[in-house]
Amino acid sequence: IYEGKINFGELKQGEYLDIKVLRKATENEIWVDLKYVSPKLDGYYVKKVVDGKATNQKVETGNMNNGKIQITSGLANGDLLEE
Repeated sequence: IYEGKINFGELKQGEYLDIKVLRKATENEIWVDLKYVSPKLDGYYVKKVVDGKATNQKVETGNMNNGKIQITSGLANGDLLEE
């Protein structure tokens, strides 16, 4: 990994960069596969299993990466989801 500053004004037509942004994960982050998250008109929902039954649970989302999405509120570690 190389660190450096990027001056986009110095790039010539046809040149490109591969950039990987690294960040530290915070404790207790929740990430789920995108297949579990459904967009609705009023936000995003997952099917959370409560007492053996799936219920729609509204969630707030954050970053997306490699087919996964960060859940910033609406779920707790250990919650069960249904597709």
